[in-house]
Amino acid sequence: MGGLMGMVARRVGLFLLAGTIGSLVASTTEAAACRFDMPADLGATPGRWLGACPDGTADGLGVIRAGTAEPYAFFVGRMQGGRPADGLLILREGGWMVAVRFDAGLHVVSSDGLKPEDDDRVFQQAHAAALETAARFRQEGNKASADYYTLLGRRITEGRPE
Repeated sequence: MGGLMGMVARRVGLFLLAGTIGSLVASTTEAAACRFDMPADLGATPGRWLGACPDGTADGLGVIRAGTAEPYAFFVGRMQGGRPADGLLILREGGWMVAVRFDAGLHVVSSDGLKPEDDDRVFQQAHAAALETAARFRQEGNKASADYYTLLGRRITEGRPE
């Protein structure tokens, strides 16, 4: 699928995927106790970090699931010292934002398509973050969530605008 219809189909697919995650996410003490700053453009609270949490602060690749009910919003990318560094925001209404970095107010800074290599890096990293999250769930014995995040990684790769 190409052009506008392909983009709409990809966004609808991510929206439907995001809407089914609620029943698949395991609650862990580590995730609940982890400190992090929420991306300002995510538009939903509260959030839960699903990734490494050294010394009680989110760091490295992972996912923030935000909201109290479906559809949830997601940040899929890299945290550094509890702050989002770069990644994809999958919004509740189904759109997404590519963050090559975040400003001081935690708003997305995009490349505006002027540096495709930056966008490539963000998509590769978001894919890796989804797969790392899947691996964590698989290690905990939560096959349903592991399968979901594996699918999310595939959808990120397949849904990338051309």
